[in-house]
Amino acid sequence: MNRRSLAVRIGRLAQSLPQSWLRPIESPFVRTLVRADPNVIFLLALPRSGSTLTYQALVHALEPHYLSNLGNLLYGLPWLGLKSSQLFCGHHDSNFRSKHGFVEGLCGPAEGLKYWSYWTGVGLTDRHTLARNDGKLAQRVNYFRDAVRATATPRAPMIAGYLGHTLVAKQLREWFPSAVFIRLHRDPLSNALSLLRSRADKYNKWFSVKPKECEDMEDRTVQAQVAAQVYWLNRRLDALAHDDRTINIGYEELANAPNTTMNRIIHDGNACGLSLEMQKTLPSYFTHRVADPDQDKDAAAIFNEIRNLEQVHGPLKRSAQH
Repeated sequence: MNRRSLAVRIGRLAQSLPQSWLRPIESPFVRTLVRADPNVIFLLALPRSGSTLTYQALVHALEPHYLSNLGNLLYGLPWLGLKSSQLFCGHHDSNFRSKHGFVEGLCGPAEGLKYWSYWTGVGLTDRHTLARNDGKLAQRVNYFRDAVRATATPRAPMIAGYLGHTLVAKQLREWFPSAVFIRLHRDPLSNALSLLRSRADKYNKWFSVKPKECEDMEDRTVQAQVAAQVYWLNRRLDALAHDDRTINIGYEELANAPNTTMNRIIHDGNACGLSLEMQKTLPSYFTHRVADPDQDKDAAAIFNEIRNLEQVHGPLKRSAQH
C-alpha cells in the first residue's frame, strides 16, 4: 500500500465525507471520561529530519496512543479514532520502513495533514495556517483537548508527529501548556541535502513545510531553497530552547543508539509528569547518512547557502542537549 494505492484512495474518499454530524455520538463519552490534563507528546521536527523513523520508534517502544492511518480516516471524531487505534493497533510492531513520510498499513503512524489542519488549523505553509484561524478554531481545539483528556494517560499519552506543527510551536504551547515536546535535531546540511534528493526523486516543486521566509524564492536555486527551508524552520524551533517541557534529541543520536536515546526520553518525560516505560526494545542501530560537502557538489552548495544565512541572521542551535 502506498499513497497512490486503491486502499489509500478509498480512505481519502472516506475522509472527504462530513464527519462532524457524528460527533454527538462520541461527545457524551468525551464529557464523561475527561481527565485533569491532556497527556500528549508533540514530536516537532523538520521534513526529512528523521521524523518518521523517530515517530515509529516512539510508537513501537512506548505503545502509546497515536494517530494511526485508521484513526486518520476518522479525522472528525478524535475520541473514536484514538479508541479504534487502541483497540486494533495497541501493540503495533513497527518494521521502521516508510516512503517520504508515509507508513503502510492501517496501524502505521500517520502524520495527519487533514486531521491536524482541522483540529489545530495548521497547514504546511504560514499562509495556509493563518487562513485556518477562523472563529470555530478555538472550539475545535477545546474539543480536541477534551478528547485527548478522555483517552490518553500518563502511561500511554497521545504522541503526534505532524510536521506542520513546526510553524506554530509557540501557539501549541499556549494550547497545551502541560504537553511534552520532543524536538528532533538533525545536522542541517544532511537535512537539506535529503530534502533536495526527495525533490529530485519524487517532487518537482516544494516539498512539505514551507515557512513564510521562503515564499519569494522561486527564482533561486534548489540548493538555496532547501537551505533556507531548513534554516528558517530550525529558527522556529530554536524558540523552544528555554522551554522546560521540551526534550531535545538528535537524529544521529537516535540512529546510533536507539535504546539509550529512548531511555533518555522516558527519563525526561517522566520528570515532566508522565509515567512512560519501555514496552519493547528497538534495533541496536538505524542506518543513516551524513552529508559531506567535500564529496558532493550539492552538499557544498547547500553548505555555503546555510553559512551565508547564519552570517546574516545568526547561527542555528546544533546541539541536541540543553
